[in-house]
Amino acid sequence: MTYQFSCRATEIEVRDLMRRLVDVLREEKVGEDVQSSVTIAVTEGLNNIVEHALIARPQEIIDLALSVDAVQVFVLLQDGGDAMPGCQAPVGHPADLFCRAHGFTRGWVRLDNDPGVGRSHRLQQVKRY
Repeated sequence: MTYQFSCRATEIEVRDLMRRLVDVLREEKVGEDVQSSVTIAVTEGLNNIVEHALIARPQEIIDLALSVDAVQVFVLLQDGGDAMPGCQAPVGHPADLFCRAHGFTRGWVRLDNDPGVGRSHRLQQVKRY
């Protein structure tokens, strides 16, 4: 089943979106460990959008697509906010985002920052269970 959510880039609307997301995960009978993993990843993504990408434009819309089936939960966040300065990650040692995530016994997390067409940024979490 696929669900679509959207909200403005404000803390109150993001909080409401997260409540709706958790309600859907419960209705879909997604296990508590997966619910927790999805909630943490999506909360972090939404906070980054609100606090960084759209900090000066709280009236802009954030879109969230959620797909749940028998073997996976897929989340897609999209916004039209600003990318990282120069589209470059900060100096340091970037994490390998395509390895198995620490603490998950099954599944993985993949985070993409894709400022492609329309400067849309995506956070994707794929968790197989």
